[in-house]
Amino acid sequence: MKGKPLWHNKQWVDAIPDLDKRHHIEIENLYKFCNEIVEGPNIQYLKNYVLIRLCSIIEGYQKAIVTGLIDSFTITPSQVLRGSKELILDLDQLENFDVTTATKGKLVTTSMRATNPHSIHDIFTGINQVKAFFPWFEEVVSLIKKEKGWWHFVKDVLVTRNAVVHNLTDVKDTTEELKEKIDRMYDFANYSLWFSVINLLLQKDRKKEAAELCSKRDIKIRDFESITNDHLTNKAKRKNNIKKPRS
Repeated sequence: MKGKPLWHNKQWVDAIPDLDKRHHIEIENLYKFCNEIVEGPNIQYLKNYVLIRLCSIIEGYQKAIVTGLIDSFTITPSQVLRGSKELILDLDQLENFDVTTATKGKLVTTSMRATNPHSIHDIFTGINQVKAFFPWFEEVVSLIKKEKGWWHFVKDVLVTRNAVVHNLTDVKDTTEELKEKIDRMYDFANYSLWFSVINLLLQKDRKKEAAELCSKRDIKIRDFESITNDHLTNKAKRKNNIKKPRS
């Protein structure tokens, strides 16, 4: 991986809207834990733990992101859960719910399976009102990152995690490869938040704020808009009266 990963940049971390610092701390601790793994009889168990823990941290972070986006931008549940007429709430989840703090975002998040790549794709597709989240994400992130194949990467990590948990499969990565996965999975979560906020600000006609966020990563707002407008659904374009920027 060329250059330092996203989470190593303190200014970048501090600038991310509504970033939950607890997840950042957990990622740092997991990275340090990886550095302390040495050859021995328990190395396989330790590597399995790292992957499971990584996916758990990202799952919690993604759920926090989705909750924050829905509540901050007053996004309707029907927009997020496209095609669904009802929200089924698990009774165990209901028993743990504090009705005094329940929000639309928290309720919608109960339907999210953040260890399922298709669930992540569907939820963020609805939030951003794009035709398909990962193709849009891939094109926008190319403005600042050289890595490609984000869908396959995220899917492979989560599929491997599920195999380790449910089928007693062992992680085949070296500790260095695991650290690279930590870097990139956390980058994916952060960029999912960052790009969604910029997109939603533009849809709310808050271009100045969107441009300020773009400038923090040396993204030209015109480039972001041009890419995003090509991926927005026709319904979103009509609703927000969005037109392709002039050259």
